Amino acid sequence: MEHQPPADDVVVQVSAAAVAAIDERSSTNDEDDAGAGDVCRARRTFSHSYKMEHRKPLDFTWLQIGVLSYQSLGIVYGDLGTSPLYVFSSVKLPNPGEDDFLGILSLILWTLTLIGLIKYTFIVLRADDHGEGGTFALYSLLRQHVNFKGSMPMPVTRLASDINLKFHSKKSKLPSKMRDFLEKSTLAQAVITYMVLCATSMVMGDGALTPAISVLSAVQGIQTRSDRITQGTVVIFVMLFTTALMSVNMVIVWQWHILLVALCFGVFFSIEGIYMTSLLYKVLQGGWVPFVITAFFLSITTSWTYGRRKKNEYEAANLVDRQEFLKIVTMSSKVPGICIFCTDLMNGIPPIVRHYVRHTGSIREVTVFVTVRILPVTFVLPEERFLVDKLDHVGVYRCILQYGYMDKHNIDDDDFVVLVVASLKEIADNNDETLLLDSAFTNGTTFVFGRTILKMGTDETVSSASLLITFTDSCKRTSGRTCPV
Repeated sequence: MEHQPPADDVVVQVSAAAVAAIDERSSTNDEDDAGAGDVCRARRTFSHSYKMEHRKPLDFTWLQIGVLSYQSLGIVYGDLGTSPLYVFSSVKLPNPGEDDFLGILSLILWTLTLIGLIKYTFIVLRADDHGEGGTFALYSLLRQHVNFKGSMPMPVTRLASDINLKFHSKKSKLPSKMRDFLEKSTLAQAVITYMVLCATSMVMGDGALTPAISVLSAVQGIQTRSDRITQGTVVIFVMLFTTALMSVNMVIVWQWHILLVALCFGVFFSIEGIYMTSLLYKVLQGGWVPFVITAFFLSITTSWTYGRRKKNEYEAANLVDRQEFLKIVTMSSKVPGICIFCTDLMNGIPPIVRHYVRHTGSIREVTVFVTVRILPVTFVLPEERFLVDKLDHVGVYRCILQYGYMDKHNIDDDDFVVLVVASLKEIADNNDETLLLDSAFTNGTTFVFGRTILKMGTDETVSSASLLITFTDSCKRTSGRTCPV
């Protein structure tokens, strides 16, 4: 009996030659190679374990390390070296004496030592996501080790084979109660995700104000004319968020002892909490500005993710079933060329197909459903970019396009189509199918994007808005021709 993949799996077909070229996993192809020629195929699911070698860290010489350290001094001095100047000018004491200034200096030195050196240099910088660091790197590493299944802020589809991507960190096989808790709790996943979104928005808000504050602080006498010139007060909240994310990574990713994690969290959170409470009075004296900027960036992010989530829900609820799709393919007139439908669905036929055929009365001889996956890794290698499969009808394919969060996306030009066609030819059954793909490519490609329109009912308030989603065709034809819609 032929083995059937799980119902929630997506099936992938990869040629034996492509499998060997992609990641040299010859051990997985021994059975295929033993009794098949060049046209044999290995049929697998996306959850199949790919045997890719993990990325090895770069080996720097002491001279290179010295040069990189020297280049980083400007950033370090800019953020830390000038901070004591702000502290001395902002502390107000009645009749301060020598002991008072020594006490302030002591607080500065111990804060830089505990927070700047021990926390950030020795702990946070351990979160090296292949060259990326900071709050977002802590989150991306956590996402690589924990399966976020919730729909907040966006539904997540994870494949078991993701762990074998070259830029994916190795997942610890040791059991972790905290990891099990996070994978089961969608609320905890949402809290962590929104915490990262807030921290990122706060950094952007602080970055917008820091240059202006530095210039104003350099003007002599500015403090005597206005006592409302304050720092970007959101920085301390970013530090608190970083401490929380760091503690979770200590337990799940780095497998530190829970007592050591509790000690680090208690020390750093207490220090930063004291500083945070001491800055609250500045919120009403101008410190509210970075929070407004933070809310602006956060509203853009959450609005976009909410709209995308509702779009996904609409597509999932209005799928074109198999019988309807086969009827569409057989009853519609065939037009030379390739039609690429962009959808967020990894399984099923999106409703945009029904809408497209109703308006055009035709369908291309080659139809490809493309889904873009943004993975919590820095980069995806070109040979890991495409996962392709055939659907029931001849000339109909599905393509999963994978990107890391540092990759540049470009899916609407001829270069992208060339790569798609090359991937599809790898799973072609015979020479006729290969010729069909070549012929379709020479006749041009049409891209169909599902454009989302969010409409608010007239009887709805902003807090309880009812968003209705409709879809229209947004087409682009390559090779300088127009879309026939």
